[in-house]
Amino acid sequence: MQQQPDLQPDLALVFASCNYGSQLQDVVRAIRREVPSVRHVFGCSAFGVLGGSAGGPLEVEGEPGISLTLAALPGVELSLMHTLRSSIPSEDASPEAWCDLVGMSPVQRLAPSPQPAAAAGAAGADDEQDKQQQQRQQQQQQQEDQAGSADSTQSDTSRAEQQQQEQQEQQQQQQEQQPSAVSMLVLCDPRFQQSKQLLAGLDFAFPDAPKVGAVLSQGQQNKRRLMYVWSADGSVQPGTAAWARKQQHRRQASLASSSAAAHSSHQDQQQQPAVQEEQLANNQQQQQQQQQQQVVVQAESNSSNSKKQGGLFGNLFNVLLSGLSDGNQQQQQQQQQPQASTSSQQQVAPAAPSSDAAGDERDSQQLQPEEEPGAEEEAGDDSGVFMYGAAVLSMKGPLVLEPVTCQGYRTVSDKVWTIGQTSREGDLIASLIDPEPPSPSSSDDDDDDDEASGAGGAEVVPLIAVYELLMSAGFDPEAAHAAHMIDELSSKLAVAIAPDSWRPASELGPDDFQVAAISEVWQRPGYIRVDCQARPGYRLRLVLRDERGIAEDLDSKLLGLKRTELAGVISGMPRPRPLAALLFTDIGRGASLYGSPSYESGLVGSYLPVPLAGVFGSAQVSTANGKAALYELTSALAVLRPLVPAAQPQQQTQQEQ
Repeated sequence: MQQQPDLQPDLALVFASCNYGSQLQDVVRAIRREVPSVRHVFGCSAFGVLGGSAGGPLEVEGEPGISLTLAALPGVELSLMHTLRSSIPSEDASPEAWCDLVGMSPVQRLAPSPQPAAAAGAAGADDEQDKQQQQRQQQQQQQEDQAGSADSTQSDTSRAEQQQQEQQEQQQQQQEQQPSAVSMLVLCDPRFQQSKQLLAGLDFAFPDAPKVGAVLSQGQQNKRRLMYVWSADGSVQPGTAAWARKQQHRRQASLASSSAAAHSSHQDQQQQPAVQEEQLANNQQQQQQQQQQQVVVQAESNSSNSKKQGGLFGNLFNVLLSGLSDGNQQQQQQQQQPQASTSSQQQVAPAAPSSDAAGDERDSQQLQPEEEPGAEEEAGDDSGVFMYGAAVLSMKGPLVLEPVTCQGYRTVSDKVWTIGQTSREGDLIASLIDPEPPSPSSSDDDDDDDEASGAGGAEVVPLIAVYELLMSAGFDPEAAHAAHMIDELSSKLAVAIAPDSWRPASELGPDDFQVAAISEVWQRPGYIRVDCQARPGYRLRLVLRDERGIAEDLDSKLLGLKRTELAGVISGMPRPRPLAALLFTDIGRGASLYGSPSYESGLVGSYLPVPLAGVFGSAQVSTANGKAALYELTSALAVLRPLVPAAQPQQQTQQEQ
């Protein structure tokens, strides 16, 4: 990345540790005072932050630290927004309502012009028509020469004005023809219950825009969570008069741009492709331009009037050995519908929470109903500090945030189950359908035995699937350390669910699955409760989430980025070099997991030697397969990359910590 000293930073991304306490209120004012050129400030407080330092990328967890990234982004439109639940559009709202919420219009995508078909009789064009057209052009040229000699002074003036107008139109067309994209950074308070609705609405209005971000975390001593949202362009809160004026101006500009683009597309579709009729087409275009100028002048005159994961399975060892011995009893229990009351069900007691700092912090991140702030708490003044709701930074221009989602799980078995029965809410799974078809040669007795053992396409309770996974992982019920082994494996067990019931399981990739923790287990019926929404027909895999899987997944995703860049170089079409990177990781993926500080930021820095900033959150926002979602225990990486390579990059990013 080339440094350009003449560019002044206009955007500040700031992430501050909660350990600063009451001093967090002064962050925005301090940035505005020390960097007067900054027009936008976006960020939050957190349990831990990460950024660049003299020795490379550095992570700070549970200690004072601040990460500040300054960026100069000429030609990029920025819009900052903070919202409460009362400002979120309804589920049946139009895309324009979501555009008004974030203060951004989607990129206009015109349909490609249809390919003209070759004329059948192009080779035998009439020569007489060509001669007539040439004569007409000569007569028009003579008339223009006579008119020009009559009043040379006025002609020179009008020609100069026309040239200026043509130059301005060409510049506007060049700007419109430049590739442009919309990208979004999303920050949410954990008490904001409309997070999923917000992401779904943004996907509806901006389906091509990647969304990356985090759910705020809090410190061990200072429980206060803050979001920094300030813009020199005016109010950042929807519903205010200043915000309404900004949206009216944006809609007018978007309408004018779309009209001009549609007009240009209409002209392109009317062009004649035949080479033999080129002179005729040019003459027609000249006539059309004269008519269009008259229409434009007339139009101008008229317009002037006008629950968390933990130790879950406890004594699952005894459950599996005793409960699975009687297959008929299990089969009868799986036919029962899951009951909401827990009086007739035995729930496994959760194990003691982790004693490390990150574990205590994760246990303390309990989602509570959002309390609407009072006027004295969310005044919307120039401090740019907010305690509730959600914040969105939208960018539109010749660059994009390239999302990389690292969930960090590893599969022990290749079996992909189909979810059978679930509760109405979708968080309780009562049965799974085995993907293996029944053997046609097996007898009725064999079918009964297979159905009881969970094979042969039967519908079984989830605990049987768990037992099969443990057996494939090397579990030996007769071993002396069997109880310790099953407790260790069950503490790392999770589910990966793909909300896709149509494609074959063999076509589902890792990004099609979203990992969720198993929060509860019902021993007697064999049901499990998961921290996500599951529906009948969804695909499910039982996976392990441990240090090994998390590290391998992150390294694999970063290696995939380098391979993609190398493939572009080999093919002669190199990708634009990245300018910066943002890493939104989980509070459970720090030094307590890897045993060493700054592991993930150091690994990202080794693959992407660019300015890096980020935050430790209680959950993450990322985009996979064109859909934004909330993730847990995940690292969401966003690589800032130009859309086209340039010899002289126009973006400059500085980072200080």
